[in-house]
Amino acid sequence: MSTIPQRSASAVRRGFAGMARLLVFALFAAAQVCVLTLPAVIWLPEYVAAAGLTVLVAIPACRVLPALSRKSAPSLYGRAIESPYLPLPALERTENGWYWNGYDFHKSRWISLAQRRGRWFFTDPATWRDLCWLVVNPLTGGLLAAVPVALAAFGAFLLVSPLTAPHLATDEWYFPLPVDTPAGVAGTAVAGLALLVLGLVAAPGAVSLHEAWTRWL
Repeated sequence: MSTIPQRSASAVRRGFAGMARLLVFALFAAAQVCVLTLPAVIWLPEYVAAAGLTVLVAIPACRVLPALSRKSAPSLYGRAIESPYLPLPALERTENGWYWNGYDFHKSRWISLAQRRGRWFFTDPATWRDLCWLVVNPLTGGLLAAVPVALAAFGAFLLVSPLTAPHLATDEWYFPLPVDTPAGVAGTAVAGLALLVLGLVAAPGAVSLHEAWTRWL
């Protein structure tokens, strides 16, 4: 039977592990923002051209980052996420020499291959769910990562801020309490510890919410 110190240590480990995973989510969100916005901010004089290039880059890339997220699922969530894509139809050659790609007949093998790839990509509902994930995840993933990390970081700041109190002027304030009195120092340290614990407790839950969101798409 585990003791209270063992359970507390386990909870702290889960909290820090959740924080590490949330930082990975933040990196994913930053990469997605770059994919969506980079073509529009580089030296392109025409807004239409920038928007068109953004679409041309974003749509083919919409499977790359979600696929990478699913591939990382066992290490991030502890469970795998299955690939949602429809199988690529087989290319078959008919008796009269034409090619059937699962959608249409073509005499040219290369045209048939290109059409098969394009039709398979754009008619698969999973492609559009991936595009939705690519657009929305910077907000959802960013918020889920930012809230626990910000709580823990600010809590750590408040926790150590009283150490600098002797070097501060008597009227110096650190949110939310002044540190020019023993009561203010103690209150700031307690508030910092509470925020740090709250951030660590919230981190595993934020990871679970992000997993549910990723699996839904």
